[in-house]
Amino acid sequence: MDQRRRQGAIDAQLLALRGDIRRAQAKQRAKAKAQARAWVLGVSLLRVVVLIYWLADGVVDPAVFYLRQRGRQHHWPDKDDEELADLVQQVFADTADADVLALTDADDPLDVAALKEATRYGLQWRLRTWTLAQNRKGVAVPAGDNLEEFEARRLEQPPALRPAPWGDVWNGAARMRLSRWRWCFNGRVDEMRAREVVDAAHLWAKALPMVSLHQSL
Repeated sequence: MDQRRRQGAIDAQLLALRGDIRRAQAKQRAKAKAQARAWVLGVSLLRVVVLIYWLADGVVDPAVFYLRQRGRQHHWPDKDDEELADLVQQVFADTADADVLALTDADDPLDVAALKEATRYGLQWRLRTWTLAQNRKGVAVPAGDNLEEFEARRLEQPPALRPAPWGDVWNGAARMRLSRWRWCFNGRVDEMRAREVVDAAHLWAKALPMVSLHQSL
């Protein structure tokens, strides 16, 4: 009887161990699949990145910051600034000239949603840049000034591409939007390490000359 009980206990332990092994293997396979998908940009994300890079005239930092935010949302493994900068420049280089031309056509864009998203993010990045410039002068920018600057930049955009207004400082929803903006930029405005800016001629080589798109971005 004791021998049978011992054997039964051993069998139960083996069964439990096999179950643990199967679960660990399944978890490892799922992790491997997720890692394989990480940083493989879908069409929509790729287009937004190309547009942000284009609208910034070859300054890679806005697109790098945007990609990092999206990567965190997808729980992708972290990449440093240089890796993300390389990725931005690579996807731009890999985008066909005709597609860049179509994406940046403000009158009839290939992907309206992508252009609106790039415009929205570009405005927020521009607000970051402006606020940082004031900080360098020793000025702590009041919320009202941030909101006024954003609205001025927003009104410079083509009506069809303008994001919704944020409102004024007396509006609680406007203050919440401004708080979310600060949170998206890690709760502070600071500098990223300087990198080489791609010559504008290289950008124009991707598309025919056209009326400047979103001159303020």
